[in-house]
Amino acid sequence: MQYIDFVKNTNHLNITNLIGRIDTNKAINEICDVKFYEERNQKAVDIGVDANIDGQNNWSSFTLFSKSGKSSDTISQGITLNENKESYKQSLRNLRTHQWTEVANQFPYTVQWIQDNLCPYIKLSYVKIARLGPGGHVPEHNDKPNVSTANMKTHSYDMLNTILIELTGQDDLYVTHDGKQLKYKAGDIYWINVAKNHEVKNNSDSDRYNIRIHGLYNTKFREMIKKCYMIK
Repeated sequence: MQYIDFVKNTNHLNITNLIGRIDTNKAINEICDVKFYEERNQKAVDIGVDANIDGQNNWSSFTLFSKSGKSSDTISQGITLNENKESYKQSLRNLRTHQWTEVANQFPYTVQWIQDNLCPYIKLSYVKIARLGPGGHVPEHNDKPNVSTANMKTHSYDMLNTILIELTGQDDLYVTHDGKQLKYKAGDIYWINVAKNHEVKNNSDSDRYNIRIHGLYNTKFREMIKKCYMIK
C-alpha cells in the first residue's frame, strides 16, 4: 500500500509509541493554574471560542499557537486543501507567520513537550486546548471545509490530519469516530481524520481536557509512519 492510500483509508491511529507519552499531571496542572490565574484577573482565558455546532454544550477552548498569536483564535488554520505539491508549498508559506500565543509562556512544560516531541515532524498551524465539562456534549459532526472537493482525487482535509493528545481519558467519556465507539486513554496520542463524523459526551463528574494539533507533516514523519506500518 502507498502512503497516500494509507492515510486516506485510515481514520484513527494510536501513535503514542512513535511520539512518546506526555505527563498528563504536569499538563493539567498548567491548565488549572492558568484558569485560576485568569479568573482572578477576570480575563477568563479558559472560556475561549465555542464552535458553531447545534446542541453543543459545556465546551470551550483556547490556543497556545495560532495564526494571529491570540489565544482566542481557535478557527484559522492557514492550510490549503493541499491536493498537489504547489498547494502544499503555499500552506508552508502561510504558516510562517503563525506563532505562540500570549498565554503560551504560562505552559512551559506543555510547550516544551510539543517542541521536543512534535515539532521535529510537524510545521504547526494551531495548538488548541479544549475542555468538555461534566455533562458536556459535542454532537456528531465533521470538520470538512466549506468548499467543493468533487474534482480532487486527494486532499489533506479528508485523511489522517489532526493529532489529539488525551489528557484525562475518563471511563465515562463517550466517544465515537466514523461510527465506532472509541476508548481514549490519558496520555495517549492519536492521529485522526476529523473529516469523518465524530461525537463526544462527558458522562463523568470532572472536566475532560485534550490538546488538538493541526499542521503540515514533513518527510521525517512520513518515513516514520511508513516504517512502522510497513507501507511504501
